[in-house]
Amino acid sequence: MKTPLLLLALFAFPILPAGAAEPTFDLQAHRGGKTLCPPGNILPAFRKALNLKVTTLELDTHITRDGEIIIIHDPGVLEKAISKPTQTHGYRIRKHALSEIKQYVIRAGEGKTATVPTLEEFFLFLKAYPDAAETPADARQNAREIRLNIETKEQGYEDKLVTLIKSHGLEKRAVIQSFKMASLVKVKRLSKVIGTSALTPSLEEARKAQADYWSPEYPELNTALIKEAHAEGLKVVPWTCNSRKDMARLIGIGVDGIITDNPPMLIELLGKAGLKF
Repeated sequence: MKTPLLLLALFAFPILPAGAAEPTFDLQAHRGGKTLCPPGNILPAFRKALNLKVTTLELDTHITRDGEIIIIHDPGVLEKAISKPTQTHGYRIRKHALSEIKQYVIRAGEGKTATVPTLEEFFLFLKAYPDAAETPADARQNAREIRLNIETKEQGYEDKLVTLIKSHGLEKRAVIQSFKMASLVKVKRLSKVIGTSALTPSLEEARKAQADYWSPEYPELNTALIKEAHAEGLKVVPWTCNSRKDMARLIGIGVDGIITDNPPMLIELLGKAGLKF
């Protein structure tokens, strides 16, 4: 009889001696949990993910024409906006000033709307969230420790990004991820504290970039690759897994975390597997 995948997950981590700290699974809400509040990467989505007490908020960044770092995945979100500026510049982010970006109004579910947040606004929101009246009491402490996985969608603003993270005292809680290994190498030069995550199918590329995390697309992973990455000191956190079956497989073969659009489903599976996040 085949062993159920969820049962395999119970053996994903070694048995620890009494009194030892339990390993924590890195439950990453992709774009703040895209299915929680489509299209994600907006403050209402991050609030819902924080309410669920996820381990990490994953988010995407671009830089505007006037040098402001904003949280957005790609211009497609702007194309679907319900209100737009007169001049859309072909929806290319780098051709927009922040004042123009703020004129795009996005549906945020439940009849509400949102605008594209700046990274600065997001950091201020994170600071205020634990003490907000509407914040669930059991989510307050987790929010004070929440980790951030910040993706750079292009190169050239690593200095500004690292400076902003430092100015808000978030170095120890931040990871910068990228498909561009040169960006990760630059981040390593700028900060000895901020972690880096290599978005690549190549473990060798991640190793050469001296990344702390390896984040390949989830179908590419198997037990042997995870063991090899762990032997190199890399944590393995694949993207973006939304299927119950695939999540269970990944838990079973020993990944350190999963980036997902659907945090509630992963929370349920981790609970069945007896894993903390």
